[in-house]
Amino acid sequence: MKISTLWYGGYSYSSPLPDDIEYFNSIKEAKDIFYSRYHNRWNFKDGNISTPCVSDNTNMWIAKGIVENIEYPDIILTISKKGEIIKKRA
Repeated sequence: MKISTLWYGGYSYSSPLPDDIEYFNSIKEAKDIFYSRYHNRWNFKDGNISTPCVSDNTNMWIAKGIVENIEYPDIILTISKKGEIIKKRA
């Protein structure tokens, strides 16, 4: 099932915009990317942080299908205090 996602929250993230939508082939793929970006936020490459805006209060909104705007997500991914991904129905 194709899905649409938006990142929300973090150090310099503002409210999500339709231009920021990313598309994935599955919720698992989106969850893996979310996990990777969160856990790689402190990895330095050539002196740069790979994902500097991802923080403990970042979340990912997921809408089922290909959409142009996500006002009300179907699912929200968040980070637990232990750094684990939590999947919630919105």
